[in-house]
Amino acid sequence: MAFWLVALVLSVAAIGLALRPLWSGRGAAPSRAAHEVEALKSQLTEIDRDLERGVITAEEAEGGRRELSRKLLAAAERAERDGDIAAAPQKAATISLAIGSAAMAVGALAVYLSLGSPGAPDTPLSTRDFASERSEARLAQAAAEKLYQESGNAAPPPPSPDVPEGAEDFNSLLARTEQAIAERPTDAQGRLLLAGAYERVARHGEAWPLYAEAIKLMGVGAPPALYASQGEAMVMAAGGYVSREAAEVFSQAPAEPQSRYFLGLAAAQDGDARAALTAWIGLLRDAPDAPFAPMLRQQIQGLAAEAQLQINDGVLPPPPETAAAPGPFQGVGPDAEQRAAAADMTAEERQEMIEGMVGGLADRLKESPDDLNGWLRLLRSYRMLGREDDAVDALKAARTAFADNPQALAQLAEAGAWLDTPPSPN
Repeated sequence: MAFWLVALVLSVAAIGLALRPLWSGRGAAPSRAAHEVEALKSQLTEIDRDLERGVITAEEAEGGRRELSRKLLAAAERAERDGDIAAAPQKAATISLAIGSAAMAVGALAVYLSLGSPGAPDTPLSTRDFASERSEARLAQAAAEKLYQESGNAAPPPPSPDVPEGAEDFNSLLARTEQAIAERPTDAQGRLLLAGAYERVARHGEAWPLYAEAIKLMGVGAPPALYASQGEAMVMAAGGYVSREAAEVFSQAPAEPQSRYFLGLAAAQDGDARAALTAWIGLLRDAPDAPFAPMLRQQIQGLAAEAQLQINDGVLPPPPETAAAPGPFQGVGPDAEQRAAAADMTAEERQEMIEGMVGGLADRLKESPDDLNGWLRLLRSYRMLGREDDAVDALKAARTAFADNPQALAQLAEAGAWLDTPPSPN
């Protein structure tokens, strides 16, 4: 009821403001000739003033008066003949405007009753699907690949695999396969073979569409592992970024180890450390002896340290009631809103945005050097940008700030392992 009362008051107020000029009324307007008479009278007065100030001579003043007097008489005759301009009929205008305003109000009400939901309650935070909201805010695959290529950090493709002497050249074999696939629009297995060949030479951006075509050709019988392979190729093509489309592909095979890992990575990139750790700890628990287990353990430890979450026997502490745990990758790259905007930026604008965020983080650490997570983010950012000299300076400054903290020095050493720097004396 309160909603409808407020809507009614606002509608009446808007219509009243529109009708107010008509209610105030306005008499007949002077004609153009009448305005001209007043202007000529002012000019005659101005001649007298100029004569008193000595700006013009008496002869010049007399000549001006004669000319203006002649024009004044002619204008007065036209004004008397034309008369004043009658005002528009006030009653008719008021009725027309009132009918138009009422029609707009009724139309707005009809549209709202059709599309709106005035009785819908507020949506509590506990019922919102934040994972879906974050997914919608991620960059699309095409924009993510373009951003990665334009960043200057895309690794060059590796050389073609070595082949035995006398065997067919790999590139020639690849070209023949491409031609065969083009001639066989329903060959799913051929597309999978070509996708695998593309991945061998790091042409992931060409591999994942082939996986998608093969899955479409297979229909409901497509193995879940193919979805995971397609999603992984999409992530690799985007330089490690889990795009909106890649997350959707992984969700088609949620039980696959690759899907579980990369969906956790997507949560980490969104700043949700707890969701990422939950996914990765579960994956490690189900496959403790898998080839990827050592790498995954290392990532879990680093992620938990950055997010300041203590893992006890593979179990995370319950989330606090007031605030979520800090995201481990916050500050590394653009936030959700900036990523969405980056899709429409030029390469120069995107690079400027990234440099600005990294520069802001570096300036903040100069004032607050005790922020270990900040130093780790800065080192990772410098690595992404290829700024090795800046990374060396940052690592030295961080080691100085944490000279008495062996645990922090170990994390810094791990983060700066890609640099050719001497170890910390501590």
